[in-house]
Amino acid sequence: MRFFQYIIMSLMMVLSSPLYPASLPESDEPMENLLPTNSQIAPWTKSGKPEIYKNRELFNYVDGGADIYLEYGFSQVISQEYSYEEESIVADIYEMNDPEAAFGIYSIHRDAHKPAANVGDDGTEFDYQITFWQDRYYVILLGYSTDKETKNVLRDFAKKISAHIPGHAKPPQIIHFLPKKFRVPRSESSLEGMLAVNSRLYLGQKNILNIDGNTVTAACASYKKGADTAQLLLVNYIHNGDSEKHENIVRKAFEKKYKAIGPAKKAIFKDGKNRFYKVKAVKNMLFIIFKSTSQGLINNILNL
Repeated sequence: MRFFQYIIMSLMMVLSSPLYPASLPESDEPMENLLPTNSQIAPWTKSGKPEIYKNRELFNYVDGGADIYLEYGFSQVISQEYSYEEESIVADIYEMNDPEAAFGIYSIHRDAHKPAANVGDDGTEFDYQITFWQDRYYVILLGYSTDKETKNVLRDFAKKISAHIPGHAKPPQIIHFLPKKFRVPRSESSLEGMLAVNSRLYLGQKNILNIDGNTVTAACASYKKGADTAQLLLVNYIHNGDSEKHENIVRKAFEKKYKAIGPAKKAIFKDGKNRFYKVKAVKNMLFIIFKSTSQGLINNILNL
């Protein structure tokens, strides 16, 4: 199936949302019940009582990073420290409004170049931590050592927490509309607002794409062919006219920042680091390719 054929099958979403989605009712399951008990992770034990932050209290816990959690739809987080001899581990469990929000906040923090963790609905192993998402939860387990023993403990903690979460979920539908050819596995992320978009492609302080996570959804992924790499931002609008209108808006933004190559409507743009950019509306979808190391890869991704 050629690239543009499946675009017609995209889902139409009909709800609207404010700048920060309203927090949904908390789960009936107490957050403390998601934490591993001392008996489950002996000889490790809980160090002190857990801390819980709800809604905008998150600003008291995540210094400088709370806004993007609220943009996705945040309910509450529980943080618990565990200790054994001189070592310590911190478990943070974020309850988001829904599985889409949990995947989204996880996806913009994961690294496709790091090993996958076999836990939850998807997980990632970093040097000092393991993160994963499952159902409406985003989990961060932080250790303070990179040795093999600490990594094994983190894996055990992750599996214990995962077993306490009753449900599972799949990534948002928008992820499936990203072109598959040359896509880097596990590089996909869903974007639900301006902060998330700017973490990938800075388009200014205004939400010029009108992404709200409900009526207008977006996703991003990395692409690689040989030595060439690129990023793709995909936005799904309700109407074809919306995608065409925003194509013109993005093109004008690129014209102010980059050198245009070719006729205006079909232009490819080039920045000062010899990276290429292109925007194209197809049906109700808007495709923005950015930071591509070659014009050829842009054509390969868009199947031009």
